Amino acid sequence: MNHWLCAALAAHVLAWSIGHAETVREAPADPADPKVPVPETKYRSALDDYRPYEDGKLRVWREANDEAGALGGHMGQTRGRPPAPRDRAKPAAAASKQTGGAR
Repeated sequence: MNHWLCAALAAHVLAWSIGHAETVREAPADPADPKVPVPETKYRSALDDYRPYEDGKLRVWREANDEAGALGGHMGQTRGRPPAPRDRAKPAAAASKQTGGAR
């Protein structure tokens, strides 16, 4: 059993050392050397895909107002919602009295 432990430890150390070994790298080219090949570059303007702003179609304000009313308010936010309670503390206090809430 001891031999298996030593073999496993040796395999682990060997695998770790192979994974973390330094690789041989070429020395970087001297940036001051004019003979070093340089990849070709192309200029592309950030404004190549620019589209000028266009005003949308203007409507009569009465038509826009009537449409908002038919939708239930701005973006339909008020359609089908009950009115919000004015005092939120009263329902919580009434619920704690009914259930014998924490004191």
